[in-house]
Amino acid sequence: MAYGVGIYLCLLGTIYLSPQGTLYLFDPSFFTGTMGLIGHVVYGAVLGLCALTSPEVSLGERRRGLIVDRRFQLSVALAVGSVTLLLSAVNLVAFYNFFAKAERLIGLPLESAEGRALASATRTFLTVTAVTELSSSAWWP
Repeated sequence: MAYGVGIYLCLLGTIYLSPQGTLYLFDPSFFTGTMGLIGHVVYGAVLGLCALTSPEVSLGERRRGLIVDRRFQLSVALAVGSVTLLLSAVNLVAFYNFFAKAERLIGLPLESAEGRALASATRTFLTVTAVTELSSSAWWP
């Protein structure tokens, strides 16, 4: 559960310590903050229960290495990594199309301060999303 609380605190740190984090991400209310904390505590508790009920932990056995069946493990890791990268690319294209349509609907001229701010926010969001998705999927293979 401490892990879940730690992740929640990192989320709040990202929102409140980054420049204009509440503008680009969201500004949590008491209700959403409480629900977010409860969700992260439940997440941490489930992870802890899974770890405690694992056969290796309950029997006190420890594996000597991470690789048990090299061919199978590498093929599964490659498949999962490939699917993750593909879904990340689809997600980025969907976000790009969403923002492009939103910018057209809003109709702000790019020469205006608001148009430049919107374009900057879009680039920032897409860059952070791309880096996050690629770094989280790159460790699979």
